[in-house]
Amino acid sequence: MVYYLSSIALCVSAFFIGLAFFNGIAFSKKSGVFRALLCALLSLAAGAFQLFYALPAANYAVFGVFSFLILIICFEIGFSKAIAYSLLSLLLFIVSDSAVGIVFSLVDLQFTSDDLSLIVPVAFSRLLFLVLTRLSLIVLKKAKGESEKYPIYFFLYPVSAAILLSLISKLLEMIVLSSLWEIIVSCTILLTLGSIILTFFLFEKSAERDALLQTLRSEIREAKISTEYNSVIAAQNDRLRELAHDEKNHLEVIAALTSEKQVQDYISSIRNDLEPTMRFGTTKNKVLDLLIEKYRIISENKEIRFSSNIKTANLDFISDPDLTSLVGNILDNAVEAAERSEEKVVELDCNMSNGMTVLTCRNSCDRAPEMKGGYPVTSKKEKEFHGSGMKIIRRIARKYRGDLSFSFSEEKREFILNIVFNR
Repeated sequence: MVYYLSSIALCVSAFFIGLAFFNGIAFSKKSGVFRALLCALLSLAAGAFQLFYALPAANYAVFGVFSFLILIICFEIGFSKAIAYSLLSLLLFIVSDSAVGIVFSLVDLQFTSDDLSLIVPVAFSRLLFLVLTRLSLIVLKKAKGESEKYPIYFFLYPVSAAILLSLISKLLEMIVLSSLWEIIVSCTILLTLGSIILTFFLFEKSAERDALLQTLRSEIREAKISTEYNSVIAAQNDRLRELAHDEKNHLEVIAALTSEKQVQDYISSIRNDLEPTMRFGTTKNKVLDLLIEKYRIISENKEIRFSSNIKTANLDFISDPDLTSLVGNILDNAVEAAERSEEKVVELDCNMSNGMTVLTCRNSCDRAPEMKGGYPVTSKKEKEFHGSGMKIIRRIARKYRGDLSFSFSEEKREFILNIVFNR
């Protein structure tokens, strides 16, 4: 009984080590509780399968298939990447089992307990599997220009556990344990392994929350600055629009006072120059107007054709700071991509459709953007500082019950971002 329960527990630990690995390389689309429950159910099923079919190849196949299912169900990841990451996890699992098996065959320990002679090597294997997945995660993130830092003392936990298991292994060669002590030793091994896995889980969760908090603080600072700046610009624009309106009226009066065609043509050209100023502020949402005007000017400076179509919806249900962050990040990304394209086009549309507000941004894009976890990533060199834009877009969209989606047309060489707000 001790062996059966311990085997299932060790199987569960392998799946949770794999889940922790997946948490670090892909965006989750399910809650932490859901991921843990699914992982527990699949690992228990795998453990039961392992007890009835003690075939290593079959058990490895089950681990690989269930890992793939966890990735597809719980994470925002493509089919091919899910296969790749599940195979990588399986490879690390097999390597850890094989390495420990080779070491124990060379040492040739003679345990006094048959059950513990099987449990101890598997516990060693799980510790090695944990270390290999952590090291692989560091390498993968470094290759993508991201950082994944663990305090050096974190790796002392599996090392100290390995030393503890070595001492237990040596003692088991010399001491015959009663059934009660076999249970105590087995529980000690499992609790030690479980506490190490939990420590890594909690550290990653804490690091994730710290990163989110830092992003939110940065976002709040930027939104505050943008809101204050927008209020000043809005006042100036109101005054300029009033002056432009008065100037247009004066020009019309002057034109009526003269019959000379050259003077009238000159006045008409000045009046046409004033038209763009008169058209500013058509959405009835000052913040949205300012954002559109800001990116129209930026686009002009970059020789990008910028257009907007805001008719039946103006996103007035979104707070000014959130609207600034949402539209600002969307257009930042669109302008960045369009600037590198041949067509150089950015279009922003916002309208009502079937009672829902639909925000769409199209931009020319000569090649498909690099994706991570189903989302495009920045092409800027300083990814650590510029990579939070898409996370902000996704967070604000979800806050206002919006469904975010992307598509890329190879034929049109066009990238489309779409948010449907269910209001």
